[in-house]
Formats: sequence, structure tokens, C-alpha cells
Amino acid sequence: GPPPFQSGATVPSSCPPSTTNVANVGYYQSWAKYRTRDCNPQTASQIPVARFGYTHLIYSFAGISAGGELGPYNGVVDEVALYREFNELKRGNAGLKTLIAVGGWNLDQGLFGRVSS
Repeated sequence: GPPPFQSGATVPSSCPPSTTNVANVGYYQSWAKYRTRDCNPQTASQIPVARFGYTHLIYSFAGISAGGELGPYNGVVDEVALYREFNELKRGNAGLKTLIAVGGWNLDQGLFGRVSS
């Protein structure tokens, strides 16, 4: 099998269920709602959390403003309502964790360095 992460570490062949952590992560792209009818358009509220057993869901994307603040992706204020819709999934799905991915294909990558310095 694959080598352990630490030299000399014992790698069990299996773990008892009581000691195993499970994360089932889903990734929701906000533009999924714009798909054509034959390509399964979907809003955040339509995500079948229980059916897929998601423990964590990630929403894409949020952005970083030129001033270094977290905000709607590409400055599109309508995204804020979509963030709320996404977080509402936690109401009917106990234990669900929601996160937001910051970035995107066209986000100025230099913003990350300026914000973190």
C-alpha cells in the first residue's frame, strides 16, 4: 500500500466506525442555475443534501474587492441573496456545514497576497 505520512507510523488496515470521521463534500457552482434545461439547471435550494449524504457544501464564489474586503463575486450584489439561500440548507439538514470558496477563474490572484500581508 501507500507509505504512511510519517516515517515509522503504523497504518491500520481498518478503523472501527466509532473512530472514523466522515466528510462528504459537495461543491455548488452558482452558475448552475443558468444551465440549459437539458443540462439540469439547479438553484442552491434544490441541492439534494440528504440524498447524497453531504456533510459539507462549498459555494463558489465570493470575491475580494480592490480594497481587500470579502464580497460578492465580481461585485454582483445579487450573489448575496444566493449566499443566504445556500446557507438556508442548514435549516433542514442538521449538522451540515457550509463554506464559501474565494476566487474564481478571473480573480486577480495578487489580491490574496495583498490581503494576507
